[in-house]
Amino acid sequence: MNRTKKIGLSLLALLCCIFSTAQTAVTKGEYWFDQQFDSRQTVTLTAGVWNQQIDVSSLEAGIHTLSIRVGTDDNRWGSVFTKYFIVPQVESVGENAVTAYRYWIDGENVKEGSMDAGGIANIEIDVESLSKGLHRIDYQVKDKFGQYSPLYSSFFMTGLNASETNQIVAYEYWFNDQPHKRLEVDAANVVTIEEEIIIEGVEPETVLANYEFDAENKQVIFTHDVQFSFLAFNNAGVSTEAVTEIIKDHKSAMDIPFTKLSLEKENEVEAPVGNQIQGYEFNCQVEDKVYWFVKAESQHIDFYDAAGNLLTPEKEMVGDEQALVVTAPTSTVYVLTYGAEGENAKDVIKVVQPIEIAFENSERAYGEENPTFTYVTERPDLLVGIPVGVTEATTTSGIGDYTITLDPTSISNSMVTVTDATLTVNKAPLTIKAKDYTIKQGEDLPAFEMEYEGFKNEETAEVLTTQATIATTATSASEIGTYDITVSGAEAQNYELTFVKGTLTIAAADPVTITAKSYEIEYGDELPTFEFTSEGATLDGTPAITCDIPAGAPAGTYPIVIGKGGVTNYNDNYVNGTLTITKAKLTITADDIEVHQDEEMPVLTWKAEGWKNDEDESVLTVQPVCTTEGTPDSPLGDYTITISGAEAANYDITYVDGKLTVSVPVGIASFRANVAPADIYTLQGIKVRSKAESLDGLAEGYYIVNRRKVFIRRR
Repeated sequence: MNRTKKIGLSLLALLCCIFSTAQTAVTKGEYWFDQQFDSRQTVTLTAGVWNQQIDVSSLEAGIHTLSIRVGTDDNRWGSVFTKYFIVPQVESVGENAVTAYRYWIDGENVKEGSMDAGGIANIEIDVESLSKGLHRIDYQVKDKFGQYSPLYSSFFMTGLNASETNQIVAYEYWFNDQPHKRLEVDAANVVTIEEEIIIEGVEPETVLANYEFDAENKQVIFTHDVQFSFLAFNNAGVSTEAVTEIIKDHKSAMDIPFTKLSLEKENEVEAPVGNQIQGYEFNCQVEDKVYWFVKAESQHIDFYDAAGNLLTPEKEMVGDEQALVVTAPTSTVYVLTYGAEGENAKDVIKVVQPIEIAFENSERAYGEENPTFTYVTERPDLLVGIPVGVTEATTTSGIGDYTITLDPTSISNSMVTVTDATLTVNKAPLTIKAKDYTIKQGEDLPAFEMEYEGFKNEETAEVLTTQATIATTATSASEIGTYDITVSGAEAQNYELTFVKGTLTIAAADPVTITAKSYEIEYGDELPTFEFTSEGATLDGTPAITCDIPAGAPAGTYPIVIGKGGVTNYNDNYVNGTLTITKAKLTITADDIEVHQDEEMPVLTWKAEGWKNDEDESVLTVQPVCTTEGTPDSPLGDYTITISGAEAANYDITYVDGKLTVSVPVGIASFRANVAPADIYTLQGIKVRSKAESLDGLAEGYYIVNRRKVFIRRR
């Protein structure tokens, strides 16, 4: 417990110096041990006062540092104040007390003494032996466990008169060759410096290889010796000689300017000289490679991971240049360069990740443009440019496989592994189609033609290694309808052939109407020569005409049948004719008869004219009847003999009247010798003798001889 209290008291003593000049706006503080800034603790201050006991029981025995700083509400922080302290190796800690002291002047002749029970010591120091000028006294107190407090220092002047003109009114101090810092004080012969002097902004003349790199804050911490110089001024403006002291192993932090460098981009950078140090930051991915091409051979180059761990580079030849290469263990790599000699020293830096690009297989048809070749890569973020795949295949290249590889000008990555792919040029689709045709039934088939769709590179059917054939099953005599026109048999090296049927449409031929002529003849006439007429399309060939009529056919109507015969037309229509047989003209004429008054009435006779087919009165179905008003007893004169009543199936009968002449009586005994033989009829028309040459033997009475009425009387 007393260990904690002791550290707390020492801290309070230090704070008294700090807060004597602090602003009233100070509201908080932070402290940490042994440079472990990330483990710092925050304290809220009351009225700007920090009064705290700090537990150091968890620290190992030995020397430690305590760093503190104070800040305002708006997060403005003061300088860091650091002191050393020792944690003793003791098994137990009881009540503590200040028991002794020690001091020395100008770093020499340590003097020790004891403290009284109240922790007070009255010391008189003889300074007569000291040289004139500025001196420093350092002092510490010790507790009963042998633990010394932090070191306190004061400056004083010797060899000066005590007059006011020789009193100290100001002093200056500086580190190394930095500008002097001057402070005015109240005039006195002895001045105690209550200001806490902090070493700030002191950098080594050259960058020391034993620096520490704080990656989080991007600072370099140097451990180096610092020269502290001090002098005082009296009220006459006269200064003392400067007092110099070397502060060993001082740690100072330097903010490093960091430049972010791009992946896969060459960056020419200055090589820092003297105490300059330059930082570079690469944002990459784990396993990326950082290549550093060294031009300024004298400079130092250190690589660090994101946590500030030093990386050991390897040397690698890239082409004819040597590079330092580290493989990134983290996503950020830091590089610090320093110590180059000479002017105009430059280096070239590049972050390189060996990248793999695998092109994907592709295909296209013959004659087409090459597609945009695709690729895959696990690190597209590393690409500098867009990978372009190339191949030797062109639109005129035949079918087959062609290599796809990277166009090296398309990206500027330094280390690329390319997996080639294959472009397969397939046969281009070519359609061969039969044209469509329409003909009329009976027309000749046309010369069939084909259409081609899909030729590339202005090619024609001449590139076919086997020409196509075209055919149909239809003929000019095929029925009306549609018929396939097929294409087949073609072959080509660079084309995948598809055959498309055409259509042959056989339409109805132009119609033709063939009509048999009709005829009218009389019964018994010769048959006419049958003829026909045609209307519509031109008639090809001669039709067959028949009229099925028996010989001697009676009057009536008979069909004249017309048919195809030798006609070759397809759309032919036939119209039959008729043969009309009319009744023949038959004229029946009553014979003229002369009768003497003293004679008997003769038989009235008739004759017919117009018989056909060697026919006679026997074909009459009803015989004609002759009548007259005259008789032998009638007065002399002429009397009409009318005839009528005859009927016949095939005759149209016309009647011609005869004449009965009644004349004076005349007796007839015998034929004259020159009278020709004649038929003899009774008045009833009954033939009693044929071709008689005399009237001998005939009974008395009236007879008709040679169309004359004759009376035979026997005496």
